[in-house]
Amino acid sequence: MEPAKPNFFLVGAAKCGTTSLSRYLAAHPRILFCHPKEPHFFSTDYYEHNRVWTEREYLRLFRGAHRDHLAIGEGSVWYVASRVAVPRILEFEPAAKFLVMVRTPLEMAPSLHSQNIFDCYENEPDFEAAWRKQQARRRGREMPFLCCEPKELMYSERCMLGAQVERMFRMVPRDRIKIIVMDDLRADARAVYESVLSFLEVPSDGRVDFPIHNENKVARWRAWNHFLATAGKLKKASGLRLSVPWGPSLVRFAGAPAVRRTLRPEFLNELREHFTVDVELLSHLIDRDLTGWLKAAESDARAA
Repeated sequence: MEPAKPNFFLVGAAKCGTTSLSRYLAAHPRILFCHPKEPHFFSTDYYEHNRVWTEREYLRLFRGAHRDHLAIGEGSVWYVASRVAVPRILEFEPAAKFLVMVRTPLEMAPSLHSQNIFDCYENEPDFEAAWRKQQARRRGREMPFLCCEPKELMYSERCMLGAQVERMFRMVPRDRIKIIVMDDLRADARAVYESVLSFLEVPSDGRVDFPIHNENKVARWRAWNHFLATAGKLKKASGLRLSVPWGPSLVRFAGAPAVRRTLRPEFLNELREHFTVDVELLSHLIDRDLTGWLKAAESDARAA
């Protein structure tokens, strides 16, 4: 009997509500969603995130699938940014469907920085200062010890969702891609959820409760987060592929909810100027005016 294969992929973007949506989908009785959520098997150009390295290991993540499951999926959030993930997915499963979540870059970029601080990939606590270091880091300078991949800290590029979606549209038929705007998830999570089920051709389960997951957080004890990150780096360096079943619980325990600091108006204007063309591109691609993203930013908003 052939092993079960995923037929849909929540490809990102990071800090755009993917954790919340994946939790909703995972609870549906007719959907099997990968655990752990983010195997990152196909994004070999984002090695830092890879949790499995062989197709055999990857397929084992879906061994719980049975005939009642109408949709089987996973949610590796760097697939949309990767230049190799989508072509590899299409080679693996030509009929794959894709979910892409997008968010204003004026919120996404600070949220990524906050997540990197929490994960100990970033050692510059001020987002504006970290933004200024991008050129040096692109050349391998001023890199935090626990960050193995300069792309992790390229906030100006990682939040160019218009360019990333455009690349996907060139490879995947439009009817097999569903774009989800985070504003809509915030405004009416139930409607978004039902539209995703329709896209995946899965019947409604009548869900009415939609809690927010993976809100912006800070380390409860910085030394504990540093220990977890160091252990992860040593594990990768040694070639160990052992997964710890209670690892995600340790990470959740390490965080406490937090409100992000407001950005300086002058720096916010700089970010608007940087992202204007890309937001206009995304607006054109999905036939929806998103330019309101550039007029205001909820800089202290919590990130799902």
